[in-house]
Amino acid sequence: MVGSAPRSSIASSDRGRAMSATIGLAVPPAAADLMPEGIRVTAHDRPGALVIRVAGNLDVYTVPGFRRAVEPHLAGAGPVVVDLTAVRLLDSTGLGALVTVRNRLLDDGRRLGLACGRSARIIQVTGLWPTFVCATDLAAVLALLRGVT
Repeated sequence: MVGSAPRSSIASSDRGRAMSATIGLAVPPAAADLMPEGIRVTAHDRPGALVIRVAGNLDVYTVPGFRRAVEPHLAGAGPVVVDLTAVRLLDSTGLGALVTVRNRLLDDGRRLGLACGRSARIIQVTGLWPTFVCATDLAAVLALLRGVT
């Protein structure tokens, strides 16, 4: 549902401790306490896809927390979109984590879309753009997943 409340949320404070883990998160509270500083991951149901929004850095320091936050949502059905429009830094470890999510979904016959934002250039330069259903913004990637051009 458009505008629905987050299905789950983990936010890290400036001190690196988890501030909140809202209802529906399948990650145990102890894991939420390990969420590194610099990343926020939320999941929302949207028409046609589950959208996982990432804000902050997706890098060698935050990928373990990203994986813990995303894992519970990979068991569902239908396509998943990772919204990177609020990501400030995406390094090779973050790219590897996205490829891992894509491969896991592909094994289940599902697709992964990326709303790339400012990360579009690194995804293009590394040759990974055709690996995902990519667009620069969320609305465009959702349209691509629905087959609307």
